[in-house]
Amino acid sequence: MCYLCQTPGPRIETRRDFLGKLLSGVAVSAGIAGARSARAQVAATPASRSGGWARLVTASPFWSLHAEQDATVADFLRREARLKLDATGYAVNPASMDELATFPFIFTNSLTAVTDPVQVENLREYLQRGGFFFIEGCLDHRVNRSFTAFMGNHLRLFEKLAPGTQARRFTPTHPIFRAYFPVDESKLAPIEPTADDLRWQGAPQAFYGLYQQDRLISLISLHHLQCEWFTKPGKIPVCLQQIANIYVYAMTR
Repeated sequence: MCYLCQTPGPRIETRRDFLGKLLSGVAVSAGIAGARSARAQVAATPASRSGGWARLVTASPFWSLHAEQDATVADFLRREARLKLDATGYAVNPASMDELATFPFIFTNSLTAVTDPVQVENLREYLQRGGFFFIEGCLDHRVNRSFTAFMGNHLRLFEKLAPGTQARRFTPTHPIFRAYFPVDESKLAPIEPTADDLRWQGAPQAFYGLYQQDRLISLISLHHLQCEWFTKPGKIPVCLQQIANIYVYAMTR
């Protein structure tokens, strides 16, 4: 699979039911069933929440790294992107299909940290039902020592979860950078690695859409949108805007 292949933008597929309800203020209580009903193969379990920002619980000791920022992200989506979302950052357990099905959009800093066979099967079913994973490579050296390995490990996992998955690097002109807010990719505070920092060798800082045929099923970010908020607070506004763009783009495909 070529994860350096570039694409100007995939063919649009309908996932607008969920976002349309959010924008119009209609309460959403059916999780994935309302989010991407045109693609759901199995009716999702009804849920009591109206969506929002949910983080995946994994076996990694670092699954909750930066979790204190999740409520900020969720509130930004609700307030600035004007989506009728719960402004709480939730955590969901992959051992429970009911919990997964509550949210059409789930964040994680490593999907490969899920290794239990039952939980992996739940991830597969979640994708089959139409759920979307936003996977962000964390800068912390305890989490990632090589983003080349990070990409490779996730692509191998997706071959099991959704056979035939291909990764396509999004170009700066891709519509994901203007799905709601106009964002210049170069303003996302790219990291300037030192000469001995080879973590991005073969895996440039970029967004990579994971496609099964022409259907976008997940996104891997090596732009590290939730990292360095304490040391580089100036990057927060544009990163929040781009997270909102990712959410809107994912939910309208």
